[in-house]
Amino acid sequence: MTAKDFRTELGLITANNTLIANTATGEVGVNVSPTLCTLQIAANDAILIPPGNTAQRPSGSNGMIRYNGDLSRVEYYYTGGSWTPIGQEVFVQPVTFAATTTWNVAAGNFGTLTLTANTIMANTTSLSPGFYNLKVTQDGTGSRVVTSWGAQFKWPGGVAPVLTTNANAVDLITFVSDGTLMYGTYINNVK
Repeated sequence: MTAKDFRTELGLITANNTLIANTATGEVGVNVSPTLCTLQIAANDAILIPPGNTAQRPSGSNGMIRYNGDLSRVEYYYTGGSWTPIGQEVFVQPVTFAATTTWNVAAGNFGTLTLTANTIMANTTSLSPGFYNLKVTQDGTGSRVVTSWGAQFKWPGGVAPVLTTNANAVDLITFVSDGTLMYGTYINNVK
């Protein structure tokens, strides 16, 4: 059997051009011929990219794209060596308060934290390049503080924010991340 016969038997070449494989260029077309790139699809439909959870991420190569079911978002792999969400949708995530609080930024790029006592803010987990916000709210008692911030957090002039300590006060902290560090600015006593 010749290569052309083999492709024809697999349905890769059809009379109405629904699926065309050009072995000379390595291009594949669905409902289109000739193609303009390696894969071209001409349809009023959709494509289904590989889904999976965070633990099932492949080791990664530049340009990979997949759907992460744990995070409910499409992500891509880039040169910096991490999976990054596509787009900058806002995903609100309540951050669980603890004596040492850790924010898993992969679960939400807008964290909400209510202080019920003093806390240490540990380095975030699952950090990738992007923009992040942390809304810190005092409980009904107030006078709560973040006693220290992980080394990952960087502040203007090296000075971490002094939170508003009034009962029910809200402070908004905004970060830009390069995937390694969180560069923060803040607005106190947002009303």
